[in-house]
Amino acid sequence: MYLSVRQFSSQKPCRQLSQELLNKFEEYIVYQKTPKKLKTMIYRPTNSQQLIAADLIDSTGRPLAPQTYKGPPRQNDLVKLINQCESYDEFLKVRQLIFDVTRNSKKKPSVLTSKPLTPFLIKAAQLNRLPHSLTTLWTLPTEWYSQFDPSIASTVVMLEYLKVAVRGTTDQHLDHVSLDKRLQKSEKILRDKFQDAIAEQVQQDPLTNLLKLSCHIKAEEINNFNSVVQLEPYLELHLAKGSAIKLPDVSRFSLKSVAQGSKFKIYAQYKYDYCKIQIVNASLNNLQAHISNPAIAEIIHKLTPFLDTMETIGESIGYSNLLVEFENTMQFPKHIPPPSSE
Repeated sequence: MYLSVRQFSSQKPCRQLSQELLNKFEEYIVYQKTPKKLKTMIYRPTNSQQLIAADLIDSTGRPLAPQTYKGPPRQNDLVKLINQCESYDEFLKVRQLIFDVTRNSKKKPSVLTSKPLTPFLIKAAQLNRLPHSLTTLWTLPTEWYSQFDPSIASTVVMLEYLKVAVRGTTDQHLDHVSLDKRLQKSEKILRDKFQDAIAEQVQQDPLTNLLKLSCHIKAEEINNFNSVVQLEPYLELHLAKGSAIKLPDVSRFSLKSVAQGSKFKIYAQYKYDYCKIQIVNASLNNLQAHISNPAIAEIIHKLTPFLDTMETIGESIGYSNLLVEFENTMQFPKHIPPPSSE
C-alpha cells in the first residue's frame, strides 16, 4: 500500500521540530516504501501523464500525483532535529524516524553514522531517557554498524562517567568491580554488533580506555580515595592502551587571523572529543595527587595542546564550557532501594 506524505503531516505537530526537516525524512521514507513499479510512475517525469491517466489513489483516498525525489536526508539534518528536541514526545518522533530509515532503506544511507548518534545519546541523557536510547542503539540492525566507528563506544563510556558524577554517592555501583561490570556490559554489546576488525578497535581505542579509567577515578574521588589501591589493575590496563592516543592538530584555528566561520566549524567538529578529553585530563590530574606514575604525566602532556586550543577557540566564539553544561543538564534515573523486609 502506498503511504502518503500527508499521513505524516496530519499527525500531531511537534512544536520545536523543523517541519521542513521532518518532511525531508518523511518524503524519503515514503519513497523507500513505494513499490518499484509504482515508484517509476510517481517519480519519473516522463511517466507523469501515465500516472494521471491511471487514476490511482493513495491510502488517504486522494489521487496520486507526480513527485520529485530529492534524495536522502543528510547527517546534519538529523543532528539539527535531535538538537531541536525539547520534550520526550519530540525525541520519540526523531527516534521513530531513525527506526523508519533503518527498516525501509535497502541501501544504507549516510544519514545514520556515529556523527548523529552521539548527540542522540546526549540528548537522551538530558531528557532522562538514556536507558531507552541505549536500547535503541543496541537494537539497530547489525549491518548498520558497518557505518559506525569507535567514537560511539567512547560516547557511551563518557555518559557512564557523567552518570557516576551526577549521581554521586547515590550511585549503588561505586565499587570498582561493579563499575567495571557495567562498563564491560555495554562494550560487549558493541563488540558483538561491530564487525571483527571494528570490534578490536573498540577494545583498543585509547580514548575509550582513558574514559573507562576516568569512571573509576571519579568513583574513587566520590569515595574520598579510600580504596585507591584497588585502582591499580584498571590503571595498568587502561593507561597502557590510552598512551597511544592521538589528537587532531587544531592549533592554527586559534589564530586571530582565522575567520570566525572556520572557528565555529572546527569547534562543532571536535566539541564532543573536547568534552571527552576534558574529562580524562581532569581525572588524571586529580589522580596525580594520590598516585605517582610517569605515564599519567605523559598522557596529560599529550592532551594539553588540544585542550588549550579548543578552549581558546570556544572563548573566541562565545561558547560555554561544554562539560560544565553537560554536568548541569544530564539526568539519570535514580537508584531506588528495595523496600525493607522488616
